[in-house]
Parts: sequence; structure tokens; C-alpha cells
Amino acid sequence: MNRDPEEYRPPDPQTWDLLTGRPPEKPGPGPGRVPWTALDILVIVLLVPVVLFLLSAMLGALLGLASAVTDVDLIDRLTSPLANSLFWLLQWTVTLGIAFSYFRIRGYRLNMDVIGFRRTRFWPAAVMMVIVMAVAGILQGIYVQFIEPEQPAVTELFGESIISFVVAMVIVAILTPVIEEMFFRGIIHQGLEQRYGFWPGALLSSAVFALAHIDPTVYIPIFVLGFGFAFLMSYTKSVWPAVAAHLLWNTLGVIVQFFPPEM
Repeated sequence: MNRDPEEYRPPDPQTWDLLTGRPPEKPGPGPGRVPWTALDILVIVLLVPVVLFLLSAMLGALLGLASAVTDVDLIDRLTSPLANSLFWLLQWTVTLGIAFSYFRIRGYRLNMDVIGFRRTRFWPAAVMMVIVMAVAGILQGIYVQFIEPEQPAVTELFGESIISFVVAMVIVAILTPVIEEMFFRGIIHQGLEQRYGFWPGALLSSAVFALAHIDPTVYIPIFVLGFGFAFLMSYTKSVWPAVAAHLLWNTLGVIVQFFPPEM
């Protein structure tokens, strides 16, 4: 029996997997699944800090050279709220640029739905978000009774004026939750949970989330918070509840630091 020529077509060699040298097994992920693997996550997690470190070293060297030529301490001057905002923007531009460039090289099809920006049921998500926030708040309250975090306050990074408050709200309370949840939950957690299941995936993604905050004194509360966000992502099948919880958490943190309650 003659085979219909439309029944089988060999894969285009240009779409083959660059790491394994084999053609892709599937043209794309099914509903609610992501195309990247745990190996892809490992590559990104290792690649991002290396690139950021090299860029920081290069920038520091250039600023040091410029300071020596101009007799002006440019490094000291680049601690202004504007400079901190620009550094934050550069850091996340590089981080997301690395992740999406890598995915593009791998030939993965990406859209907002795959990354996790999907619709979900409002009330179950809202109730679970309140529970996660309450548990994380109680645990953090207990933690700070024993260990005081050493991370610089938001007011130290952005200043204490009204303009500084607005800038901090935009960057820390709005943009940071969206970008961090897209990266840590939408990309990292989804890939790990799909490969290993919820508990290993949530523990691993939360560990990466905590380590990204550098300061060891905040590893435990950030890990707990990241685990709560991962649970929201897994429970609702959407990154939006985690974004909302993260936004509320950061908003309260910024308000308390700028307008501390009178004791």
C-alpha cells in the first residue's frame, strides 16, 4: 500500500534540539504544560548569575577607570535612587533576556498563557491567597524575633521623600512582583513541578528564589514566602494569584517602611 505523502514528513533539521542533536519529540506543549525541562531550568539558573557577575565586574572596572581619570568617585555617586532604579531595571532586563533568548535558541513556543498568565477562579484563589499571606506573615513575625534581617531598607535605596515613595511603590510594589513571579514561578517552578511534582518543584524553586536575595538573614522567610507563592501557582494553575499576593506583601512592606506605625 502506498503511503500518502502528506502522512509523514521528516522534521526540519533546523528545528532539532541544539543540546541533544535530536529532532523535537512534540511540536509544542499541551494545555497547562510548559515546553522547557528541568535541564533548561538548571542552565538558566547557572547562566544568569554568571552573566550578571561578569557585567557587574565590567561596569565596576569601567566606573573605577572613569573615576581615576575624572577624580570623581562615580561609584559613590551611583548609589542614588535613580541609579538604584536603573540597576534594578538592568538586572531584570538581563535576567529575562537570558531566559527568553535561551528558550528561543531551543525553539520553544512561548506566550503569556504558557508562562502562567491564565484565568483562574477568583474566590478560591482569593481565599487561598489570604491563607498563604497569613501563614507567611505569622512565620516571618516569629522569625524576626530571633534574627534581624540585614538587607538595606527601601528608604535607604530610594530615599525618604514623597517622590521616593512613589518610585519605590512602582518598582518594589508593582513591577517587582510581576517580573519575579513570571521568572521564579512562571518559568522556574512550572518547569520543575512538571518534571518532579509539586513538593520537590516547590522546594527547589523556593530555594532558588531565596538564594537570589543574596542576604543569608532573609533566606528562611523568603523561602517560606516563595513556597507559598509556588503553592498558589500550583493550586490555581495561574501565576496571577501569586502576583497579587506578592504585590500586596511588597506594598505593605513599602508603606510600613515609609510610614512606620507609632509605638
